[in-house]
Amino acid sequence: MIRIPVTPQELVRLIDQEVPDWRERAAKQTQQVRKQKRFSGEGLWSEVKGVYMALQHHKCAYCERPMAESPYANIEYDVEHFRPKSRVIPWPDAKTAKELRIRYKVRSGNPKGYPLLAHEPHNYVVTCKVCNSPLKADHFPIDGELSAEGSDIAKLNAEEKPLLIVPLGMADPSPDELITFEGVLPVPAKRGGYDRKRAQVTIDFFRLHLRTDLRDGRAHLLVMLWEKLERAKNGTPEQRRLAEQVLAAARGNRFPHSRCARAFLDLYERDPAKAKDYYLAAHELVVRKEPGLYGRGASRS
Repeated sequence: MIRIPVTPQELVRLIDQEVPDWRERAAKQTQQVRKQKRFSGEGLWSEVKGVYMALQHHKCAYCERPMAESPYANIEYDVEHFRPKSRVIPWPDAKTAKELRIRYKVRSGNPKGYPLLAHEPHNYVVTCKVCNSPLKADHFPIDGELSAEGSDIAKLNAEEKPLLIVPLGMADPSPDELITFEGVLPVPAKRGGYDRKRAQVTIDFFRLHLRTDLRDGRAHLLVMLWEKLERAKNGTPEQRRLAEQVLAAARGNRFPHSRCARAFLDLYERDPAKAKDYYLAAHELVVRKEPGLYGRGASRS
């Protein structure tokens, strides 16, 4: 997960540019919700999906899995409400808690959802269908107390203390500061406190450490990066130049699984021997598909 660095003003500008009358129609929908005290009517969020697809460099906001960029790409993306619009279902259930060996405590957001945020642009990201439908669904774990605030996201965050990391915008700490990687495995970057708990909940919630498609994608990435690192050090001048271009791109947000890439490149600079260990394990995953090489996943809070 990485930050989607857009300011509130820039997000509004992009939406107005994409669909000039969207905010006016969204405001009318919100006014209707305010009167009825529940979400009703048709959702308009799919109309602005393209704005978020472009902002996120055609990657899932939560798992960073690269998604399509073509005339048919729209079907692969879901507009996801960070705070659910109609209801909130507690997470984790007993089966999930046992499977993931969860020991921390969580509360749940408003059981009736957050209908006044149904058409709030800052409550959206686009995600892959796995992150959205079976995983995020109508869950919203929090660490604080339920808030009576209906539409002010800053006040809601201050009172409810969401446990899922918010990737959109600049108000929340950057996901890069909260989650790092040990090889292909995501782990909390902090040693304790609320920030560590948020990282661990986010990892568990989206099963970022367990999904084989994510693990395999990161393994292929590490193998490729190692080869470029070696080429940049030992290759011909032309090979070094081309390798360094790829390594520079890998530190940017457009690269697939860029948070994993940055963690690996930083490790290579600090501890090349440890980076080689992670490369060799990733190589085995690519060649032999042996998930046991990485154990069950991140350490528990």
